[in-house]
Amino acid sequence: MHIDATPIPSFQGVSLQTARLQLRPFQTSDAASILALFMDEGFMEYSPAPMFTSMDEAHEVVVRDAAKLTAGERLRLGMVRMDNGMLIGYCDLFGIDRQHRKGEIGYGLLTRERGHGFMHEALSAFLNCVLLDLQFNRVIAEIDPANTNSERTVQRLGFTKEAHLRENCFVKGVLSDSFLYGLLKRDLQPCPAS
Repeated sequence: MHIDATPIPSFQGVSLQTARLQLRPFQTSDAASILALFMDEGFMEYSPAPMFTSMDEAHEVVVRDAAKLTAGERLRLGMVRMDNGMLIGYCDLFGIDRQHRKGEIGYGLLTRERGHGFMHEALSAFLNCVLLDLQFNRVIAEIDPANTNSERTVQRLGFTKEAHLRENCFVKGVLSDSFLYGLLKRDLQPCPAS
């Protein structure tokens, strides 16, 4: 299959809107909400990273993300509810290989916001942006087998399970397997109208 050789567009200015959410890069004013995300036990349950303990860590995320966005190395968009302006999670593209037009996605949602379809809504728009607007061909998601909610999320979005990686990473000091799911541009499901 021949893929267009034009460069992947810049991540600068990427902002998305769905029926209930605005997806945009983290801002300095989000620091308290970012801290709340990374201190939420449900949000951090399957993360290999430790929970945050200070506002400085939240500010570092904003600064680091801005630099990586400018360099085209990462696109993390905070999920902001339109009805109340609250930052409730994020969608993330990282591990980017521009030559082969692929990257890995990550995502997270505050525990109290689960069960309302926000993650599906956000990831649908995010994947359409990554695969269509930004011209990636492939994205992967690495999921802890115990994280059945995350696994169902990617399955609903059309991802295919491609691998079971045994003893792949440490999560909270415990050696854990990973499931590897992949989504190709040609497998993309249409994004619902906002």
